[in-house]
Amino acid sequence: MKLSLELAQSIIDRTHQIIDYTINIMDPNAIIIASSDPSRVGEFHHGAKRVMETNQAYIMDENEAPKYASVIPGISLPIRFNDEILGVIGIGSGSESAKTYGSFIQYTTELLLEQFYMKEELMAEKHVKEEFLQRLLSESWHSNTSYFTHQIEQNDFDISQSYLIVAVESLEIFKAVPGEEYMPSDYEHRKNSLTERLYFSLHYTGIQIAVKPKYIFLMVPCFVEVESEQQKFIQKFISDLNFILKQNLNVSSRIAIGGISSSMKDIHKHYRHAIYTLKLATLFAKEEQIIYFSDVYTEYMALSIPAKKRKSYYQDIIGPLLSPDDKDTHHWIFTLETYFNLDTSIVNTAKALFIHRNTLLFRLSRIQELTGFHPQHFKDAAKLHLAIILWKLDNLMEETAETFEEDFYEF
Repeated sequence: MKLSLELAQSIIDRTHQIIDYTINIMDPNAIIIASSDPSRVGEFHHGAKRVMETNQAYIMDENEAPKYASVIPGISLPIRFNDEILGVIGIGSGSESAKTYGSFIQYTTELLLEQFYMKEELMAEKHVKEEFLQRLLSESWHSNTSYFTHQIEQNDFDISQSYLIVAVESLEIFKAVPGEEYMPSDYEHRKNSLTERLYFSLHYTGIQIAVKPKYIFLMVPCFVEVESEQQKFIQKFISDLNFILKQNLNVSSRIAIGGISSSMKDIHKHYRHAIYTLKLATLFAKEEQIIYFSDVYTEYMALSIPAKKRKSYYQDIIGPLLSPDDKDTHHWIFTLETYFNLDTSIVNTAKALFIHRNTLLFRLSRIQELTGFHPQHFKDAAKLHLAIILWKLDNLMEETAETFEEDFYEF
């Protein structure tokens, strides 16, 4: 371990508030790296040289000090850590009290070094664990089996454990305050603060939390195997999470449930389901705050269809409804979309569109005339519904510049 300039100066600053003597800290080469007198930094220190040679404290008395230029009486003591001398601390005073203060400062410095080292170790472990969780989410298990297996052993995880995977999206979580410069350190501070609050508030054994810009990911161990019990577990967790997010964040957010992995090997698949749930919910303007992967399953499946085939299909089915005049296109598509979203209810659709029931029936009849498919017939309605999804995928992705990975299709 090396005694950094920042840590050395921090020790000096703290100590000098209590003891009004000149205090210096030297590196193993006897060069002053921190001092209560900034002008001394960079100078050679004779007392420190003797300490490094003898491994013992050294007192520069009134008789010896005049032999050297710019040297005052004082005591120099080794700074030890794990049986290694990392540097020397010196107090410039010829009084007897300097020896007492010297021992106190030596002990305090070594204690601070030990605390600093422990903190660094904890931070390093935390960083390694965070990196592991991020990669467990974003990388397929089979892409680096040896790494994941090693990390699971190091972190004492159970590879066969099932996890509920949940993603929270909020554009406001890390948004900069207007008029203030947003530094990378601000992001890290907010991320750590948010993670700590969530760990403190969510009392679920073994829960793991990972944060990325715009997203919070939660991996919650699930100890029930019966599907009906799993659904109860999901509902309870989402209810708890939603309550805590409102209390702690006070910002609008959307929660996506990616599902329950059968083991840690499947976490990546359900992470992708959660991400696509959020992306597709945004793309299709779904208003629900809590949304399941099953809610966008059809849209997700539609993404696996090559772009040329998507276009060919919707052109064959709803091509006559797509006019160069966007207003006309919107008129037909919006009518059908509302009708399908309301489970093909004539009464509810008419209310939602603020039109008379007969007007809606006329529109549906006109759609049949134009396309050859009747929205009130189940098989025709299924074709029309899928065609609208494929059309929206192509057009909305183009409008929003939203992209989806080509290899996303995992089950």
